[in-house]
Amino acid sequence: MTCIFDSKNRFFFSLAAAIGLICANQLDGQENAYYAPQSGVYENLSSPIQSGVPLVDQPIHGPSLPPVVQSSQTAQPDATSEADAKKAAEAKKKAAEALEKRVASAHKLTFFDNDFSYLCDPNYCGWALGDRFKNLCLPHGGQFSMGGQYRFRGHSERNMRGLGLTGVDDQFLLHRTRIYGDWRMTPNLRVYGEMIDAESTEENFPPRPIEVNRADMLNLFVEARLLTGPRGGEWSTRIGRQELVYGEQRLVSNLDWANTRRNFEGIVLKRKTKNLSLDGFWTNPMRIDDHSFDSPDRDQEFMGIYSSYSGRENQTIDSYFLRYVNGRGNNDFEYNTIGVRSKGSKGQNLWDFEGAYQFGDNTDGSTHAAGMATLGLGRKFDCLSWRPTLWMYYDYASGDDSLGAGNGFHHNFPLAHKYLGFMDFFGRRNIE
Repeated sequence: MTCIFDSKNRFFFSLAAAIGLICANQLDGQENAYYAPQSGVYENLSSPIQSGVPLVDQPIHGPSLPPVVQSSQTAQPDATSEADAKKAAEAKKKAAEALEKRVASAHKLTFFDNDFSYLCDPNYCGWALGDRFKNLCLPHGGQFSMGGQYRFRGHSERNMRGLGLTGVDDQFLLHRTRIYGDWRMTPNLRVYGEMIDAESTEENFPPRPIEVNRADMLNLFVEARLLTGPRGGEWSTRIGRQELVYGEQRLVSNLDWANTRRNFEGIVLKRKTKNLSLDGFWTNPMRIDDHSFDSPDRDQEFMGIYSSYSGRENQTIDSYFLRYVNGRGNNDFEYNTIGVRSKGSKGQNLWDFEGAYQFGDNTDGSTHAAGMATLGLGRKFDCLSWRPTLWMYYDYASGDDSLGAGNGFHHNFPLAHKYLGFMDFFGRRNIE
């Protein structure tokens, strides 16, 4: 074979040979290099390539080795990521449970204490009856909520129609309708109104005073936030017609059992922090008039201070001073009550204690001195499928033979049916 080279061919041949020599030298310098998967770099102890530095950052020229990709089949699981995912799932579950609890407890005994803040939770995607009528934004600012309740109850009474054992039987139906509107004008100012219509039908004898009150105002007040403390506590006041409920309702209750409920008119000053609530109030009880609008009874005054502390786990401690002045007719008196209450749980065990001392002036001008005490012990049985709770109570209240005098304890404005029986034979006095 004959090879003929001209000057141009000889130039390109020489250039190709030089490039090949350079590549051979570069590859020879990398023959002992290897990839360390843990560090993601090439390492070589016998070459001028720097140890522990990625190959792409080496100060060399010429072609480099192709990148090495770690196989996903041989990748080791990240324990930290799995732990974080587990914690996130647990936190999400707890948040969902807390949200469900807030939804279930939104409606309170008094409608003006209802809490629909769960509607502002971005995680809430459910639907509850009346949701679309709550926290409505108004065109000129503020929010408005509305709602109501209809209650129907049938009675069949034997030998007790009226007051006490009357020997009269009767059957009748009780109807009660409540409609409320809650206008939160600003974060610090609120107007609340609630209408009630209570009636009795199908009876053969005249209804009791607590069974009928046609189309009247149960609550109508203005509430203003006065001060907000640096730690989240606040002072507020509520002026107007309102219901009062404190403690276990042994001495102060809105009497939900009654078809008409119970309310007052006056002023309440409130102090609230994370663990403490303190109320001071001065009111007149309302007189129910089923033929015209109700009016406050200026001959009676009910005032007091009530505090409730919940800073201990699963426990509430209350203390109070109550003053009831009755100047109506021949049954006038002035009674002052000082008391404490503790209710809580520890594990499956429950307790409920309340005690009070009462002093003042009786109807006949004599000195009044009386007392009451309640002790309840309970046990929860969460191990059973229907999770029952068993309570045992002991009640004591001083008494006297003279009505309106002596040392009989006066229970002010209680929920007597819950503790003393349906037929109203007994008050919280002269019992043991």
